Amino acid sequence: MRLLRDSGIPIFYQGEHFDEFNPQGYFEAPQIMAACMNGSADKVLDSLDGLTFKMPLPHHLEKLPANGREFFVIWMDRYPMESAISLRKLNFARGAKFQPDPETLAANIERVRARALEYLTATPAFHILRVPQSELDSHVPAMIAHLRPVSETLSHPLPTAREMLSNFGSAAHRFARAGFATTSPKALATREATCRACPEWDAAALNATGRCRKCGCSTWAKLRMATESCPIGKWKAVSAAPEATRKPE
Repeated sequence: MRLLRDSGIPIFYQGEHFDEFNPQGYFEAPQIMAACMNGSADKVLDSLDGLTFKMPLPHHLEKLPANGREFFVIWMDRYPMESAISLRKLNFARGAKFQPDPETLAANIERVRARALEYLTATPAFHILRVPQSELDSHVPAMIAHLRPVSETLSHPLPTAREMLSNFGSAAHRFARAGFATTSPKALATREATCRACPEWDAAALNATGRCRKCGCSTWAKLRMATESCPIGKWKAVSAAPEATRKPE
């Protein structure tokens, strides 16, 4: 993931989560893995168009819903026994009391990978590039070429999850301090027209309600908050709609 990021491919991850086995970080996306297991992956994927993310467990790939999407997959080939030894060591270090013997674990890994690979190969929505992990560095140009057409659907990467959470918190604080002041219909129409014409607006994101790629915010919500302004200065904060400030009689 680091090689892809450093080559200009926009990636989605939720913290680098480093440890003694990987001091440079894992670049994991637990939100996506959890969504695959609880059936909410379709909703999560709406906000990730054009982004690359890591799926360390191959059976999760079978739970990614296509629904008109295409997935460009870099499949890392690694010897099952090598993976089994590494996994046992990692799990014991994290406090596991028992792990299957390496041979049993390697056989399970090989079976799960084979099933997932068979599914991906048979499903038209998945485009696969297989790369030997032992030769990773020499395959970087091919990996970039495989992902580049997808990444170019974004003019730049989305903010990180931490940055988006910070943006949301700041916006919510301003909105609350202003008494939850909403935008007037006239100002809302102007904002909507501006965003729809902007290359930074992703119309398909967040269940087709729209997202700004520059700040990561839901445009449906942000446009209606009088206290908010465009992150690149195309529209400003405005006075609240009259009905939002009228005092009860």
